[in-house]
Amino acid sequence: IEGEITLKIPGKTSLPGGLISATIEKRPAGKGWEGEIDDFSACLDLDRVGEKLTVRGRRPGDRFQPLGMAQPKKLNIFMIDSRIPQTWRRNIPLVCAGDRILWVVGYRINERYKIRPETKTVFRLEFKFSSKT
Repeated sequence: IEGEITLKIPGKTSLPGGLISATIEKRPAGKGWEGEIDDFSACLDLDRVGEKLTVRGRRPGDRFQPLGMAQPKKLNIFMIDSRIPQTWRRNIPLVCAGDRILWVVGYRINERYKIRPETKTVFRLEFKFSSKT
């Protein structure tokens, strides 16, 4: 990904190699609901996310707080610890709000933006690879 691509909210945003769909939903009632998520979808707390989001590639010095961790971590160290091959790292899209990384697509969301008990509105993102014919 060269530069930054503004994410359409709600809507679909084309990226090199794929497509990100963004929707806004009411959070269903019930304890423990975090959304139906997998590696290529994420549910975030809309009130914490902000209004202008972008998708970009990694930059030197990037940091984020992976889901389940108490402290931020350098993105490069996260990628090494996650055993992401070095040749793939520059191709992984990052969903960001300003300089804050919200989601390392295909791997992990940021702990600070996860669904919490008080979350009322969910921001759902789904990434799909584009098919080449």
